Amino acid sequence: MTRARVILLVCLAAVVAAALLVPVLRDELAWYWAESQDQAGDYMRYLSDWPKGHHANEAKTRYELRQWAATKRALILQAYQQSLRTNSPDNDPAYRNERRLRREVLFWRQATNANTIISFEDYLRQYPKGQFAAKARAQIAILQREAPPVNTPAP
Repeated sequence: MTRARVILLVCLAAVVAAALLVPVLRDELAWYWAESQDQAGDYMRYLSDWPKGHHANEAKTRYELRQWAATKRALILQAYQQSLRTNSPDNDPAYRNERRLRREVLFWRQATNANTIISFEDYLRQYPKGQFAAKARAQIAILQREAPPVNTPAP
């Protein structure tokens, strides 16, 4: 055999080997990429490119696991949001009533701290039938009696 024939046979063997190995290498590289990213979309891309690849079954399994995990997260979020809507304190009449009473008490304290006719009238405008309405009216009467008379200029 001549040297040229040996080189030709080696080159031909290399081309045949490369032609046979290239799809396997591409399959392995695609799988390596999908596995390294570990996302449902990457596994799906591997399956669409290599439906009969060496890792097709594992890719299907991992895709389904990632899909289930995403679905589970979405369901948990939905349940949490539903829980917030139905278990909101604003939906509880006792809570709303207590909150209204606390606001009234705060408004009453502000009125008594100011101790002016205007502050008590403001309280009565806000809470005309409030728990301190009678006290507010009595305090207004006291303050009106104690107030110095207003001098009006003579015409």
